[in-house]
Amino acid sequence: MTTFISATLRAGRAFTRPNTTAGKKTFRQQRSACAKGQHVGRRVDQLVREWIVSGSGAPAKGKSTQAMQRRAAGVMSALSARGIKAVAAQVLAVDRQIGICSYIDAVGVDRKRTVWVIELKCTTDSTAVHEHLYNEPASKGRAQMTNGMRDTQRNHHFLQAGFGAHALRRTYGAALEQWAVKPCVIVSCTDGTRFYAPGPAFTNAMTFRNGAGGKSHVQRPIKASARALHPAILTVWPPDMTAVWPALRAVGYTRIDTAALGPRHPECVVLRPPRGTSGSAAVATCIGKPWRSVPRHGQATIAAHLAGVLSKSRQTLADETHVVVVVLAPSPSGVWEVAFVKKSAVA
Repeated sequence: MTTFISATLRAGRAFTRPNTTAGKKTFRQQRSACAKGQHVGRRVDQLVREWIVSGSGAPAKGKSTQAMQRRAAGVMSALSARGIKAVAAQVLAVDRQIGICSYIDAVGVDRKRTVWVIELKCTTDSTAVHEHLYNEPASKGRAQMTNGMRDTQRNHHFLQAGFGAHALRRTYGAALEQWAVKPCVIVSCTDGTRFYAPGPAFTNAMTFRNGAGGKSHVQRPIKASARALHPAILTVWPPDMTAVWPALRAVGYTRIDTAALGPRHPECVVLRPPRGTSGSAAVATCIGKPWRSVPRHGQATIAAHLAGVLSKSRQTLADETHVVVVVLAPSPSGVWEVAFVKKSAVA
C-alpha cells in the first residue's frame, strides 16, 4: 500500500516536508534522521508482533533496549485504554478489484463487536513536533493527491489504515458479517503515543482510485503467471514470517527453503522438518483467502498445480523419503493455518 500511495496517488513525487520547529537541517542530518526512524519503526513493530503472537502480555525482555520496550508498551497501553485487545499480527488483506494486497500490522477487537485494523507508525520527533507537522504538505508545488485528498503524512497513514479495514472485509467478509470494522493509526513518538481513528472516507473503495476515469493504475502485486495460476495463489509471500511460524511449527516444519524449486516456481517453497528428524517435507504455496472458502473445483486446481510442481521437482527432492503438498492460508479468525491438500510419495 505504501508503494501504491507513493507511485500512484502521489505520482512519484518526493516526500519533502520542512521542519519549521527545529531549524534547518542539512541533507546528511535529514538522511540520518530518516534512517534512525526506520530502524526504530522496525524494532517497535517486531516487539509488538512478538507481544501479540506470544500472548504473553509483555514484550520479551533482553531482546531490545528499554527505549524500544517503552515504545512498544506505549502502543499496547494506547489500545488497552480504549478497550482494544490485539489478537493477530501481519494479517493479509486483499482487494482484487482494485488490485492491491497489504499485510496489516495488527488486528484487534473490543467488547462492542468492532474489529480494529491497527496501523503502527514511529517517529523520532516529540509529540509536539509530530502534531505540528502531521498535517503539513508533504510535497512541493501540488497540495493534493490524485484522489483529491491533501498530500500530507496524516492522510498517507490514514489511507494505509483505511485500505486495511476495507480490504479486511473484502477478504474475510463472511466471518465479519456481525462485526463493524474500523481503522486506527498509532504513532509512537519519543515522549508519548498518539491514537487516531480515520473517518469513513478513508475506507471507501473510491478513495483508492487515482481520479483518472475511476481506474487504478497500480500494477497488481497478486498476478497470474504465464502458467495460468489459480487467482487465489499469491506470488507475494508474507514479508515478515513472525505470524506464520506458529502455524508451521504446529505441523512439524521449522525450515523454509525458497531456492529448492528454482526460479520457475516463485509461488512455491519447500517446507522441511527439523534437522535429524524423519518427518516429511512439503511443497507449499500461499493463497490470499481462507482455504475453506475456495470452491471445490478451485481447491482441485490448486492441488493439481502443486502436484505438477512436485512432479517436475522430483530430482531436486530426491533425497526426501516422503513429500506432502500443503497450502498456507489465512483463517477466518485472521491467523495463518496450514491445509494438507494432497499426499504424494517421491520415488
